[in-house]
Amino acid sequence: MRHAWFIVIFVLFAVAITDCAEVPMPSSLRQSPSCPLNLGPEDVVTIRVFGETDLTGDYQADNQGNLDFPFVGRMNIKGQTNTSLADRIASQLRDGDYILEPQVSVVIKEHNSARILIDGKVTRPGALPFRTGMTLLEAISQAGGREPLADRRVVRLTRSTGEGTKTENVPVQAIYDGRLSDIRLCPGDSIYVPESVL
Repeated sequence: MRHAWFIVIFVLFAVAITDCAEVPMPSSLRQSPSCPLNLGPEDVVTIRVFGETDLTGDYQADNQGNLDFPFVGRMNIKGQTNTSLADRIASQLRDGDYILEPQVSVVIKEHNSARILIDGKVTRPGALPFRTGMTLLEAISQAGGREPLADRRVVRLTRSTGEGTKTENVPVQAIYDGRLSDIRLCPGDSIYVPESVL
């Protein structure tokens, strides 16, 4: 009987030590990410054509990702970057003999198609609108914060890059405490707040 109690106490002690141990920040998350900002449905872009004030302005894609631009017509911009869209517009203006050497720039004004997903032990799980510079703690706050039964130590962050999809454990309490810097998010990131083991 005494032996059984010893095992129970040892297991509880081991769990407590594990729970108190701080998870290190993954090396892949220590620097600001280089996020590909791909365009999609309902995004608003500012298109400037140098010397052509009639063409310069804000343009919004529809819910299918289609955008209408003078002399070019309807384009589907899903998956394009602002740079590739600028090159595409310049090419079509030049090929159509509308402008000899068009200089086009595209700036993303409203990235309405980009979302962050958050699930688990938060007050309002679901999709959040992404904005440039958005951080992990901001996303948790926008989801209503952590529930009482949430694991205080870590959250799981899943991110897709050109090298594939990777999930990392993030020491979120150390960020709340100011011991580690907050993490900037990328469009499409998925955050999971697990339940505490105790």
